[in-house]
Amino acid sequence: MPMHSLSSSTNHYAYLASSFLGFATHRRCPPFPSRLHLQTQTRCNARCAMCPHPSVSRTWQHGTMDWSLFDDITRQVAAEPGPVTVIFDLQNEPLLNPDIFAWVRHMKVRAPSTRCVLLTNGSLLDRFAPVDIDASRIDILAVSLNAHTRETYEKLNCGLDFDAVKGNIERLVEAPGLKPRLRVDFVDTRVNHDELHEARKFWKERGIRVFSKPLSNRAGALGDFATLAPEEQGRGGPASAVRRLMRSRSGCPLPFFQMSVLHNGDAILCCHDWNHACVVGTVAGQSLREIWDSFTLRGIRQALLSGNAAAVTPCNSCSLARK
Repeated sequence: MPMHSLSSSTNHYAYLASSFLGFATHRRCPPFPSRLHLQTQTRCNARCAMCPHPSVSRTWQHGTMDWSLFDDITRQVAAEPGPVTVIFDLQNEPLLNPDIFAWVRHMKVRAPSTRCVLLTNGSLLDRFAPVDIDASRIDILAVSLNAHTRETYEKLNCGLDFDAVKGNIERLVEAPGLKPRLRVDFVDTRVNHDELHEARKFWKERGIRVFSKPLSNRAGALGDFATLAPEEQGRGGPASAVRRLMRSRSGCPLPFFQMSVLHNGDAILCCHDWNHACVVGTVAGQSLREIWDSFTLRGIRQALLSGNAAAVTPCNSCSLARK
């Protein structure tokens, strides 16, 4: 594992330990989330089998985040003394924003210590010059590939071209300075489970980081979850063991370290809340700190720590929460 990945993981788990301890003793988390998901626009160009976007997005009011709102969020992030990870992905395909790497660069210039991550299906990467991606100073550019063969890919990443996406990744591998910042991601499903080992090996041999995560039911929004979930998932390494332990102790760790902000400024409980069932505040009228320490979020955290996730919507429908 690269040294900066180790440092990031260490910071993350140190924050979580502080968050749990602080809330258990004083009903207060650290004053600002360590991770912030941003939805700069609402659209997606794919119909992935493990994603509820095609169905749930029909009920959304679509749009693009106003620049002034993004600039205000950037200002607030820049004012924080601790390291913050900003993830440019939230229930969308971020590359549908043609200026997305300019937005990333704005965050990096205003808040230099911020770690910026962008998650994409990779199909639109050829619209962006490698020099512009590099100039954004993005820390991690993660491509959700989810398969090792065209046949499997077409069953999961519907509407996209496997060879085109793979070619986009390989093009960036050759770009000076970008290879260390690339990552290839996989969601473990019944469809791709048997080929994930070979897929991870393929990219690691080429010097590319790989990240795998279990399939979730997206807080009940993914109707095909039972069909897609693998019969058994790999146990993973030490980091996976730590995540499982934290989930067993906290009910779910996400509300203790992560905030998710939609394009209109609404802060939802977590990135898995695709139905936007729990809006905990709005950045248009509150600061991120105020939302993070709100009465609503404190009550939800208490319920999760008490093993009462069943009393929290959407946690009561989520496959990741300890009921």
